[in-house]
Amino acid sequence: MMVCTQQRKPPRVGRTKTGDLRLSTLQTALRWGDNVTNMALPRMFASDRKLFFERVLDVRQDERDKCRSFPPYLNGSLITNPRLFGGQAVSQSYLAAKKFLEKDGLFPVSMEFLFIYPGFVDVELEFVVENRLSNILRLSIVQKSKTIATAIVKCAPSAYQTTSSYEAEVTEFSDPENCEEIPAYLVAKRDKYGTKCDTEMAASDVETRLIEYSTSPSKEENRVVFWARIPEQFHHANSDKDGIGFAVFLTDYFILQPMAKCLNNLGLRLTNATSLQHSVRIFQNSEKATQWFLVRFDLEVVTEGRVFLKAAVFDEKKRLIAAARQEMFCKWVDLKKIKRAKI
Repeated sequence: MMVCTQQRKPPRVGRTKTGDLRLSTLQTALRWGDNVTNMALPRMFASDRKLFFERVLDVRQDERDKCRSFPPYLNGSLITNPRLFGGQAVSQSYLAAKKFLEKDGLFPVSMEFLFIYPGFVDVELEFVVENRLSNILRLSIVQKSKTIATAIVKCAPSAYQTTSSYEAEVTEFSDPENCEEIPAYLVAKRDKYGTKCDTEMAASDVETRLIEYSTSPSKEENRVVFWARIPEQFHHANSDKDGIGFAVFLTDYFILQPMAKCLNNLGLRLTNATSLQHSVRIFQNSEKATQWFLVRFDLEVVTEGRVFLKAAVFDEKKRLIAAARQEMFCKWVDLKKIKRAKI
């Protein structure tokens, strides 16, 4: 564990007035990344990470109304123990729903996900159909005979929606080859309040390239945008199947430190790194899981200590695949900033 030995404030990573990323600041932040306190858990061993990427999209149907997946799973928030990354449960629930519906010629087009208990990173997941209606599935996600989450899945004969206003907003973003890796300062750092709200998710797990990280006292301009993909060394024979599952996985793959900075500019502090509700809409299919995906997170609404994050995931041609919305919890810490943000 690396401990910070300097009191100097780390540099701010942002963008210029024209929207261009300050690459020199990024390079400085990379140097700072070696000195900040890292509260994340130890990384997976290479063999475990290889197995993780082989299984992240592997959901097997045992019975008509039951599917399962197998560890290792990615760690999510760190409170006192490693917890299951919620985005993995959400994405594998979506893939299970696809299997449950395919014989009826139906496709899952949206999902309302509710977390009940923290999951484990080393215990297999079971996805069980509790109820079937003409266009709705109710799923339970189970570990050790205990329901840790539920999902309401809406389905339709037509696989996907085709239009969205999101797509016009991302055509200007640079391709991944022209973007910098996300600095260590942004992916693993203990905040000044000393809360254990860091995350295991980092560039060494899913390969990432930062496009934009903008913070503002105005709640309309707090955003994080980056490219993400499965690292090339972990591609395997089934890597180009069920890319839609990896896109859904990424709807929860926010980089915690920039988002915490966005909240700080609004006079708020994240109380933990977990969300209880996660809603996903699917716009089109994506079979190729090894491509670059463009991921965008916006701070949408802040009210009564709740933060709503709006996510959008695009394919390498910048076509919208999935959109999501989730709530998180925070505390007021600076009333002056709150008034300035007009919340």
